[in-house]
Amino acid sequence: MPDSFQLLNDQTIHSILNGPDGSLFIGSEKGIYTIKNNQIELLNTKLYSSKKVISLLFDKDNNLWAGHFNSGISIIDFTDSSSIFLRKGPESLLPDNYIYDITQNEAGEIWVATDNGLSLYKGDGVFETYSSTVGDIYSLSSNIITSILIDHQERMWVSTRLGGICMYDPYRHQFNHIKKKGYEPGSLSSDKITGFTETQNGKLVIGTDGGGVNIYNEQNHTFEKLTRNNNGLASDKTLSLKYDSKGNLWIGTWGNGLNKISPDGQITHYIHNENDKNSITDNNVYEIFEDSKKNIWIGTWGNGISKYDPVNDYFINYTHDPENAESFAGSAINQIAEDYNGDLLIVTEFKGLDRFDPESGKFKHYKAGDEKSIALNALNSVLVDSKNRIWVGTNGAGLNLYDRETDSFKLFTTKDGLPNNVIVGLLEDNKSNIWISTNRGICKFDPVLKTFQNFDVDDGLQGYQFMPRSSYKLSDGRLVFGGNNGFNLFNPYEIKTDSNSPNVYLSGVSLFHEPLTIGGNHDILKNSLLYTKDIALENNQNFFTIHFTGINFTSQNDIVYAYQMSNLNNNWVFLGKERFISFTTLKPGDYTFRVRASINGSDWSENPAELSIKILPPWWKTIWAYILFSVCFILLLVGFRYLIIARTTYKNNLKLARLERESLESTNKAKLQFFTNVSHEFRTPLTLILGPVENLIEASTDNFTKKQLKIVRGNTSRLLRLINQLLDFRKAESGNLKINVAEGNFVKFVKEIKLSFDSRAEELGIEFDIYSSSNIIDLYFDRDQFEKILYNLLSNSFKNTPKGGEVTIKIIENQETVDLIVEDNGIGIPKENFDKIFTRFYSGETEFEGTGIGLALVNSLVRLHHAEITFNSIQNELTQFKITIKKGRGHFNDDQIIDDFKNSERIEKYLDDALSLEGVVSNEVEVNNVDIKDLDKILIVEDNIDVRSFIKSTFLGKYIVLEASNGEEALELAIDEVPDLVISDVMMPVMDGIALCKNLKTNTKTSHIPVILLTARTSLIFETEGYESGADDYISKPFSSSLLKVRVNNLIRQRKKLREIFNDRNDLQLEPGMVSFTSSDEAFIQTALDSIEKNMSNSDYSVEDLGKDVGLSRMQLYRKLKAMLGLSGNEFIRNIRLKRAAQLLKTGEYTVSETTYLCGFSDLQYFRKCFKKQFKVNPSNYKEETHDGLNQNEDQL
Repeated sequence: MPDSFQLLNDQTIHSILNGPDGSLFIGSEKGIYTIKNNQIELLNTKLYSSKKVISLLFDKDNNLWAGHFNSGISIIDFTDSSSIFLRKGPESLLPDNYIYDITQNEAGEIWVATDNGLSLYKGDGVFETYSSTVGDIYSLSSNIITSILIDHQERMWVSTRLGGICMYDPYRHQFNHIKKKGYEPGSLSSDKITGFTETQNGKLVIGTDGGGVNIYNEQNHTFEKLTRNNNGLASDKTLSLKYDSKGNLWIGTWGNGLNKISPDGQITHYIHNENDKNSITDNNVYEIFEDSKKNIWIGTWGNGISKYDPVNDYFINYTHDPENAESFAGSAINQIAEDYNGDLLIVTEFKGLDRFDPESGKFKHYKAGDEKSIALNALNSVLVDSKNRIWVGTNGAGLNLYDRETDSFKLFTTKDGLPNNVIVGLLEDNKSNIWISTNRGICKFDPVLKTFQNFDVDDGLQGYQFMPRSSYKLSDGRLVFGGNNGFNLFNPYEIKTDSNSPNVYLSGVSLFHEPLTIGGNHDILKNSLLYTKDIALENNQNFFTIHFTGINFTSQNDIVYAYQMSNLNNNWVFLGKERFISFTTLKPGDYTFRVRASINGSDWSENPAELSIKILPPWWKTIWAYILFSVCFILLLVGFRYLIIARTTYKNNLKLARLERESLESTNKAKLQFFTNVSHEFRTPLTLILGPVENLIEASTDNFTKKQLKIVRGNTSRLLRLINQLLDFRKAESGNLKINVAEGNFVKFVKEIKLSFDSRAEELGIEFDIYSSSNIIDLYFDRDQFEKILYNLLSNSFKNTPKGGEVTIKIIENQETVDLIVEDNGIGIPKENFDKIFTRFYSGETEFEGTGIGLALVNSLVRLHHAEITFNSIQNELTQFKITIKKGRGHFNDDQIIDDFKNSERIEKYLDDALSLEGVVSNEVEVNNVDIKDLDKILIVEDNIDVRSFIKSTFLGKYIVLEASNGEEALELAIDEVPDLVISDVMMPVMDGIALCKNLKTNTKTSHIPVILLTARTSLIFETEGYESGADDYISKPFSSSLLKVRVNNLIRQRKKLREIFNDRNDLQLEPGMVSFTSSDEAFIQTALDSIEKNMSNSDYSVEDLGKDVGLSRMQLYRKLKAMLGLSGNEFIRNIRLKRAAQLLKTGEYTVSETTYLCGFSDLQYFRKCFKKQFKVNPSNYKEETHDGLNQNEDQL
């Protein structure tokens, strides 16, 4: 080293710089040294302000910049050996004299790192400084700047003390953001921007939501405000703005109509008047548009479009006419544009795009649904560009481009590069680029290259979300977009495009979603993927994913990718921002995967990342496989004949099985047809049997005969029901079963049927409940057929549910349907029988007998209602049948619908009867002037006061009539008054009719009272064995008064007759073994008679023994017999025994003594006394008189 270099000994060197002539410049503690030709010398210290030099820079003019320690900057011009000293102060605006670094970028800008911020030299000795701002994430992290580096992509990297590294990208933060500045008087009045227009002298006019109108003065960055209070605007909530060709400023408001401010400042308000057809159509004005013919068009919220007539100063309106397909579609208007032919293009909030011909006044509609039409009916914006292309922005489906040749639309979405599919605003710059505001920033679209460049808040935008109709192109070509945080005003040609394509690298490979690792389980990767050029995969490993990433420090989130897979697709496939691509079922072969990256969508990375992939063939495509195939082929030829023989045998077996099946089906069909025909033949004789049997029962006085006839009637009715059920099933299968549906309250219908099963549930010890989501659910259904459906489902549930089990009905109303659910926790249905449940004649493997057609009939009846029945069963846990019924009547044919069901609660149904009774009742009251104490007493229980009054009028004058409005009230009244008969409705509040009947029949004081139940149901449910509630009779509503009177008279007469029979000493027809009873009280008498009959000769038989047999105490027995027959227990037993004695004596075969002991009397004298008291003659004379009478009859014969 030369001796001159010893000058640098013991010095701190801060900077070394290569000079323009090849010499070196060194900044040290003692000044600036130059080294040239191995000679070192100190630069003249008079040329710089301080010897302590920290940084050095030669600018493009070869001036040397020296940064000093606490002495500012020295600029040395070597051409004339002159210097300029720049220090901290108000003239230079240099923030600090500590200069750590100086650098210059490609644009010639000189940046200075100081101890108090980063300074940009603006020329003439003046600096502009950037410093750290609290709360601003885009400012410097620290004011102490230690060094500056500008990379090849023109990004400036800044190191700080205690603040890390900051980076400035000249391609980011390019948009001028203007927003409200607190409460400054000249600031923007509101950050929520609703629209823009431009004055004739080029000033920007801004509409706000709540802040009125602002006029922007760009010279001093202040705003002039037009408001309601200060300028007389109709409202400060502006929606639209427009300066027309005559200098009028039109302002659309929310809810307060339209303002027009003339050039001389006069304000005119236009509002909607319902009585004025020429007023504006709506007070919410969304759009104001001036067409090429200087016509002003007003778009409103949902009520059409108005054209302003300046001559008459009123509006011509075009609104939606439902009967005119060529009228306005009818929705809020978001924007209006004009096509080259003068048509108006109107985008609406929800009704698609309308093309309006002002000449004809007709509208053509473009709506979503057709694949050639727009993608969505919810539209925000429309643009007709300089090339007459029509662009339509949707509210969630992307950007539509109209193709005039095909009258169709092309769609661009996020898959093509859009930042978001909500297109808010559309503008065209002077270079035919389309600028798009979205809910995810702003996008620049090149229609030629079909590329997108996206910008977000990191680029200086006011926010991600922009407002509809809040976009405008100024006359000087600048664009302005508004949102909820102010607006961005910018020159599109000053927005730089980052042409530096990012480098792209493969970051990983996944096989069946499992990342591959070096030396992993599959042993595919031998090295890092960065150093791997090819991989080989087995044939079954052809589902894999390749991951990749591009590197860009400022626009990482804006990088888009495209890939190419040779031998699969040789064209580049755009991926958007997806950083992976999956491949499935690739065929064996060699492939080369390439991926490239870009920021702006046009400048792609020059060196794509590559990976060669080999998919190995499967084993069956190897040479060994082909040899094996040849051997197998020979073996196949050998076995071919055997296969032919086997196939022939198999076909013959199939044919035989088919013939057997067809024969079986034909036989079953013939059997069913025969069974149906026989059923038809049985039905008429059974009906003819049933009628005479009913007549014989009514006419018969012999109780044994009557009992046998009732057995005949019960079994005949049951057989007839089974036959009718079979015929219904056959009709349903053949399509001949018709239904008559009408609207009714389905909940009330089901509840009344439920009531009829309550007694059965109580008898079996089963908990029986009903739940419904509402008390009124109106449905169209056939009541008779649905009664059969419910009867079969409930019958099955009760048959298969053990004691202590549960049966539940649920009615659940849905949006379009109603679910009827019948479920129980009985024995259930085996899974292997699920497919047989609705099969005819299948009755399952239970201990209960059945015909096997109940559920098959249910299925048929449900399908007739266009409903659906499903079931689920878990053995010994749950069996559930669910019927899903459609609401409304649209699924029924007109001939299936009747006007309505007979509403049994409407008094109109009884009106004719009531009118006919008025005169009759009044006459009877006058004629039958009987003592009221001799009249029988009737209790009428009915919650409908009109129907109750009608029933009362039917019996006035003949009976004492008591009234009650519900079962609880009636029960108390019956106990107090003890009526001779009760007439009760079934469906009532508080306590229903069936519960009342049970209470009456189980109460000793009232159990003998006959009960007639009035029901809206048919007799199917109530006449079924085992389901009676104890009522003596049922009458279906609506009923005639004559029918009701006959039933009442018959029951009272039967009760009187029963008492007379037991008390008539001359009537010996009541023989204990022959009397038949039906009601619960008569069943009690039957039990008592059977007990006496069995103990007829037992002289020790007493009242206590009778009480044990009938299950009552002595006192209970006494009260019951007294109430029913007017006899005590002893009198009842003695009465039966004496009548049996009279019967025996009448035969003449027994002596008085024999008769005494046969009838349970142990004392002959006592027997003679009782017999004489009963028959007014002693036993011996009675025997002689009756025997002589019989002999005379025989002689006469």
